[in-house]
Amino acid sequence: MISPPSNATIQIIARVITADGPVHLDINPPSGSSCAISLYASIVDQPISISAGGSNPTTLQLGPETGNVGVVAAFTSDAVLTEYQKSYFLDNHAEFQAVLQTQLRIALALFWRNPAVAISLCAHVATVTVSPQQQPLINAQAVALGQQLAAQVMTGPNTSYAPVLKISEYLDTMGAAVEAVSAFEEQYNRFQDKEQSLQDQMLAWDTMLQKAIDEKTMRQNIRDTAKAKYESAQKTATNCSLQMTVDNGEVAKARVAFELGLQEWQYEQTLKAVFAILSAVLGKYLLIRSLKTT
Repeated sequence: MISPPSNATIQIIARVITADGPVHLDINPPSGSSCAISLYASIVDQPISISAGGSNPTTLQLGPETGNVGVVAAFTSDAVLTEYQKSYFLDNHAEFQAVLQTQLRIALALFWRNPAVAISLCAHVATVTVSPQQQPLINAQAVALGQQLAAQVMTGPNTSYAPVLKISEYLDTMGAAVEAVSAFEEQYNRFQDKEQSLQDQMLAWDTMLQKAIDEKTMRQNIRDTAKAKYESAQKTATNCSLQMTVDNGEVAKARVAFELGLQEWQYEQTLKAVFAILSAVLGKYLLIRSLKTT
């Protein structure tokens, strides 16, 4: 039983909620008041039910199979009102962001040792930050790391990962690598067979050597592809930087030309105004003089 203070709000946010058996939360709000509980979890391995003050329990519909990641439950002394959530709420507190970053670090540490837990962590962080305005950088990191882990699971624990390559290139590379290793093993067994003739052993050795060369060439091609992509990206970034510098120079020239043109226009307007004033004064003076003469 939980007895929260009057009008209190309790938040429970977790990746996994686990227990030895079904969980029941009996909330006992103070008499004449209410309270609320927000419960969020990506994975729930036991049924969770809630009740208020001994009322009939309400089983919560949480977990991946329900499509709900959370529930907001309001309690009075004898009733429970629930509202299910399809996405996590927006939380910009520094502490919450630090928790998400820590979970990503744990996923990275478990990259090779326990990919299943690492993928679960990435999926949880990606789900929490799926809203565009909520930690977009953390969301991008979680999605990218999750993709790397998915590729690692597909290709096996004894492979090297090249982040710049597409998933189709992984499959082609691993297929070629498995074929090369299988052929090498077959020829090595033949080479070890002492009943084979010297000529057969030499042929087997040549085949083993050629397969090793082919595998080396394949790895070099992958390396060259990754290097070419990196150099292309670097060249693009350099060109963008140079173009920005040139554009800034053009903007500076345009600003100077605009300011000079504005100053010239102001000067011309001033001259026109002075000329108009002098013309008016001179005209008035000539008019008064002509009147005096007459």
